[in-house]
Amino acid sequence: MQPFPLAHHPDGTDPVLLEWIRHVFDSLLGWGPGVWVAATGAVIVAIPVGILVVFWRQRRMTRGARR
Repeated sequence: MQPFPLAHHPDGTDPVLLEWIRHVFDSLLGWGPGVWVAATGAVIVAIPVGILVVFWRQRRMTRGARR
């Protein structure tokens, strides 16, 4: 017998929960699917760009301190 048979869902995520979350966001914000795609894409691009900016600023600051 498995210790927690209900702890895992056969899908990667719970489709009922995702549908409920999408419905709540749609009813609160009223955004269409294109806006969601654009917003998700912006977040996906902004995270690595932000990391690179912090890296470059830190690198420039450490170069100035060594001189």
